Amino acid sequence: MTESIFSCDSDIRIDHPFPEENSLWSLWADHNCKDYNLLLTLVMDQEVVDKVLGWVGVKGSKASCSQAFIYDGALACEFELAPGSHNFGVLLSGGFSPIFYMTEWI
Repeated sequence: MTESIFSCDSDIRIDHPFPEENSLWSLWADHNCKDYNLLLTLVMDQEVVDKVLGWVGVKGSKASCSQAFIYDGALACEFELAPGSHNFGVLLSGGFSPIFYMTEWI
């Protein structure tokens, strides 16, 4: 799909940012849209929340977290990535744990 007024492209990856260090993992997000914001929602249980070491690329974006009662007390954090914003990333420690994410163009 090519970029146009009707379409945008995004890239979201879960990986090991340092291949030699298996105890660290990350989630990265970016988009190339000039006309819309990418709303990224991360849903994490308490085990994953406790593994968060930090965020990057949140500056300049709208962010908020709230309890996701539908997921048995999990935390849902929304990050609104504006056009031209820096890449977004979250670094986590410990072995890989499942993390659920959703995207929406707004």
